[in-house]
Amino acid sequence: MKNYALAILILLCASLSLNAAIVNGFLQEKQKLEKEIRITVDVLNSDPMQKTKKQLEKKLRQMRKRYEEVSVNHARTAELLTIFQFIDPQFYSEVSKVTNAEGTLTHVYVRYVDKSSDEFTYFSREHFNAKAYTSVSPMVNHPNVCTSLYGTNTITVTIGIGCDEMLALAHEFAHVLYIVPNLKEYTYFMKYQNKTTNPLAQHGHSWNDSSAAFLKSIEDSFTARYENYLGKTEISNSTSQNISLGN
Repeated sequence: MKNYALAILILLCASLSLNAAIVNGFLQEKQKLEKEIRITVDVLNSDPMQKTKKQLEKKLRQMRKRYEEVSVNHARTAELLTIFQFIDPQFYSEVSKVTNAEGTLTHVYVRYVDKSSDEFTYFSREHFNAKAYTSVSPMVNHPNVCTSLYGTNTITVTIGIGCDEMLALAHEFAHVLYIVPNLKEYTYFMKYQNKTTNPLAQHGHSWNDSSAAFLKSIEDSFTARYENYLGKTEISNSTSQNISLGN
């Protein structure tokens, strides 16, 4: 009897627990595919009927292809989050502990995707062109509770590959820190006051936006730390090159 190996792509990436408040947005899909692939392989190894076998083999090929794509996105996202946490651990910690107006922890799901992907082009088509997006809605009948793609008490951040990712993520994390505890008031502002006084405004970026000063303060602080990190990285790379040339 022929045995079907899993042949799952293994990628080195940071480990992010589902219990963490900042979660890799590809983790759940990756784990789901791993489970489905294992089940399909077990069925194939049990020597099914020839007709069923061909269908399962096709399904397995499709799942493996999708798994490779998800694994790449998962690894990229994990690396982005790991470096961000290294640059500004305090900022990262604040986002990981963000709570709504009722004191409930809100999970922040981060997705780092190609800007040509359906996911990213949806945001640019339906909203406005940007490097990244934060998506959230108030829960029906619970205006203080965030909901997003991942369900209740979640907010989703999508970063486009090819921009200055660290600064883009810092900007979106600043949005998260403001929106989550002020969801009810901010939703009202965006839906009524902002559109009345500034109908062409982009969400979160208008001159009369109540979060503007808050965002700028956080971004300025992170930018200083980021520039310091880049400076140290350049020095380190330069030193490594000099040592190499001296050998």
